[in-house]
Amino acid sequence: MRLRHRVLLSWAQEAWEDPAALVVDPDPGSRGGRSIRVIGYSPGARAILVLILVKDGDRLVAASAWRANASHQRRYVKEMDV
Repeated sequence: MRLRHRVLLSWAQEAWEDPAALVVDPDPGSRGGRSIRVIGYSPGARAILVLILVKDGDRLVAASAWRANASHQRRYVKEMDV
C-alpha cells in the first residue's frame, strides 16, 4: 500500500477505526465477492481513505488502500449528515 498508493498501514488502521466509516459489503469492485470496501477518515493522513479488505475465514486482511476520490468523499460526507 505504501509504495503503490502512498498510504501507511497506520493510516489505514485509523480509517478502519473511524466510528463514522462506511462499510460496503460486498465491495462493488470485487470479482469473487470476498472483499469489502471501507471508506473512513484517517487523522494521520488528514484524508478520507478507501480500504479494500479480503475475507479470509473469520479474518479480514488488508489488500489495498488509497485516498478517496471526489465521489467517495461525497458519499462519506453525505452518510455523516444522516
